[in-house]
Amino acid sequence: MMKFRFLRLVLVAPLYLIATASVSAQQPSNQSTDEAAIRKTAASYVEAFNKHDAQALADHWSPDAVYTNRTTGEEVVGRAAIAEQFTAQFKEQPGLKLEVTVTSVQFVSPNVAIEQGTAKMLAPNAEPEETEYSAVDVKRDGKWLLDRVTDEANETKASHYKQLEKLEWMVGRWVDKDDEVSIVTAELGTWAGAIGAAIHGAEQAWAQAGVPAGSAS
Repeated sequence: MMKFRFLRLVLVAPLYLIATASVSAQQPSNQSTDEAAIRKTAASYVEAFNKHDAQALADHWSPDAVYTNRTTGEEVVGRAAIAEQFTAQFKEQPGLKLEVTVTSVQFVSPNVAIEQGTAKMLAPNAEPEETEYSAVDVKRDGKWLLDRVTDEANETKASHYKQLEKLEWMVGRWVDKDDEVSIVTAELGTWAGAIGAAIHGAEQAWAQAGVPAGSAS
């Protein structure tokens, strides 16, 4: 009896090792194929967005996906509601375009992946709005779909504003009047105007104090 059990172990163990090795060898290949599919889906999403095809965009989301409108903060669930959101957005911004760069794809399980990258919104007569996003992709019936997306605005512009916030009081209409100097009127409608005025004012003060321009620290 002991000899029979030992013989069975001897026969089964190699088969188990072969099966395990086969699964391990196939997993990276499967992930590579799935990653390529996720990146292809992202490219398809951008194409649908730039065509302003709201229904095609909604079809990239899972049936019970949660979409958050970045402008209003409103959350909607399901493809029909997502399509309505995009339809309204394209009506308000007919020239809106999207650029997406996928930087990484990490698999949580064979059917769930975390996609990370950058998205840039391009609108006529407006500065590009760039965000870093993280998406949860799920595999349903062999197709990769978006389930939830979170993003964070690029803080570069905000930090610039914080640095210049102390100059905000300078924006407006200014009149420089002196008993010996003619009246000078300036309209400071932009940050550039305010900054320029600040620099010009400093240069005038240095000149009156007899300090050569550029030598003050």
